[in-house]
Amino acid sequence: TETPIELDKSYLIQGPNKLIFETVSGNYLINDLKLETISEKKGYPEYYFKIDDSDYKEIRYGNLDVLLSFFLYGDSKKFNVYINENKIEISTDESNYLSSISKYIQKGDNSLKIEPLTTFEIISLKVEIAK
Repeated sequence: TETPIELDKSYLIQGPNKLIFETVSGNYLINDLKLETISEKKGYPEYYFKIDDSDYKEIRYGNLDVLLSFFLYGDSKKFNVYINENKIEISTDESNYLSSISKYIQKGDNSLKIEPLTTFEIISLKVEIAK
């Protein structure tokens, strides 16, 4: 039978935590332990990069392209990328992902936020200007 136990967040510390089960008498078998965390706020990774005036002009003229590339680890990878609040939906089984983001770029400061929809690792992320 399932017996849910709610832990007060004051018992937890930043970093690894240990959950120890003790009994006064008898033997118990604990299997299929399930730990759920509920966060008050979802914090997605956000990155910033700058596009200078001369590169911005060349991007707008179509002479340069801004490329977003990922090297990913995991099975089916689904996530949203927000470039300056413009949403790009990504779903791939591949380890490498490459896409042009030139149409979302603005002059000066730019933001890139990742909202994962499945579990996977981002091994590398690059934003590059290419001809």
